[in-house]
Amino acid sequence: MITVCSKCYQDFPITEELFGSTVECPICENQWLVQDCSIAYPPLVDIPDYTVIDIETTGLSPGKDRITEVAAQKVRNHQLVDSLETLVFPGCSIPRAVSQLTGIRAAMLKDAPLWHEVAEKIANFIDKEILVGHNIKDFDSSFLTDGFSRVMKTPPKVELVDTLEMSRDLIPSLDNHKLSTVCKAFGIESTYHRAMVDVDSTRQVFENLLGLAAKKQRDLYDYFSYPLMEPYKTTFDETNPLYGKNIVLAGEFWQLAREDVQVIIENMGGRCQSSVTMKTDILIICDGISNGSKVQKARQLKAKGQDIKAMNGEDFLRIYTRLNGGKLHRPPISRRLSGQEKQVYIQPTQRAARIVFRT
Repeated sequence: MITVCSKCYQDFPITEELFGSTVECPICENQWLVQDCSIAYPPLVDIPDYTVIDIETTGLSPGKDRITEVAAQKVRNHQLVDSLETLVFPGCSIPRAVSQLTGIRAAMLKDAPLWHEVAEKIANFIDKEILVGHNIKDFDSSFLTDGFSRVMKTPPKVELVDTLEMSRDLIPSLDNHKLSTVCKAFGIESTYHRAMVDVDSTRQVFENLLGLAAKKQRDLYDYFSYPLMEPYKTTFDETNPLYGKNIVLAGEFWQLAREDVQVIIENMGGRCQSSVTMKTDILIICDGISNGSKVQKARQLKAKGQDIKAMNGEDFLRIYTRLNGGKLHRPPISRRLSGQEKQVYIQPTQRAARIVFRT
């Protein structure tokens, strides 16, 4: 099991032999009593490493419009270390209104590479990055997802932070939260609508928003969006009780988001269903007490001879923890759970315990 010091946030292992004793962090000498087995995570207070991205397109619809320009800047320890910029031949016309807005005309793109010629380079640049952009959640990510899905079997995995949403939360007094308005609020001078210029402006805005979030003691996890947690396993431990089973979730885990639980099940070789049917094998009662329509339907089918097994949410977490090397890993969406101290643990029973941090 892994624990995190509540004072210096250093990760280090905890063993069951330490339950009931006082432990000391080897880094900062913080001490606390190990009462039972929980994993506690501190709030996220800084994002020093990230990549900013912006795109220009022929229109607003990912389904019919195409990307004409991509620009990105990679930041490490708050310093710009690398950049990427390319025009893209869209294979379609550019409306005059769009050309006037972006400054990109058809003649500029006649010798530009096609999307499939640059997609892998872009994907490698942003893969496994915290991807920052202004309106990235609703606009840029939609075009990028559509573009990558057309030419790649495995698209890049990213976490999104939208400076539009951040500015709405941190600077609610602005008349609007367009990039130009937020730049003006921070005294950032810039022209707009070419991709690299917007990227540079967004990077400066993001750095200012990070400082403002720190002053207001915001947990930066609250600004994350996730097209991140996706099934990633192609081979499975066929001995685990969820392998090959059709599974329905009833109720909610208080410590794990439903989207994450569904992916965890798929990574164990199970298949998630939205409702109880004749094909359902296991009903996981997430909170252990739910008695809603799914539970009632499962009882009705079981009374008719259907072999549907009920599984308590705590038992599911123990299976997942065991298969995960003794760690109850909290996936990204679940880190957005409310509360100052982000925690994931199995609810205490006579057999399970929780590590409580005491300074």
